[in-house]
Amino acid sequence: QPRTRLFHAVLLGDCALRVVRDGQVVYASDTQEVEPNMPFQMGHPEFLPDTSFLKDAIVLEMELEAGDAVVMGSDGLFDNLFDEELADIVRVNVDASDPSPSALSDAARLLVVGARESSLDPECLTPFSERLTRLEQEKQREERSRRGPFARQPDTSQYLTGGKPDDITCTIA
Repeated sequence: QPRTRLFHAVLLGDCALRVVRDGQVVYASDTQEVEPNMPFQMGHPEFLPDTSFLKDAIVLEMELEAGDAVVMGSDGLFDNLFDEELADIVRVNVDASDPSPSALSDAARLLVVGARESSLDPECLTPFSERLTRLEQEKQREERSRRGPFARQPDTSQYLTGGKPDDITCTIA
């Protein structure tokens, strides 16, 4: 039976984590948003009246197996890299049976570089552009239902492309 370790994390807003096991993302945390592209944020209520509080955070407790990699990062990482891309970079660069600090650091750097490249590419398909496409399609469906069946129908088959330039941080344990 594999050795397990209890892992605890507290997340608020649009920072997230992924657990990579055997080259696959086996867990992806949720993000918290007030509305699309407006994450929960914590600040002093005097300066940020709509502040989030620690009680709003996601509290995680999960069992990890030996060899699991926990990838933590800001939304700039996860908005610009698909989980499959992230898992491939970790799998290729980190020996799960003996992860060295330099290998973890190198993999984190490669994730940041990959996310940055995607963030600046206006033609790239990214998790962010897929999400925007879904939101736009939902908006168009709602508009179509309000306008009636005989109104000119907008094209909902288009996919939006492009990355999301943003802060990109990453650490791997």
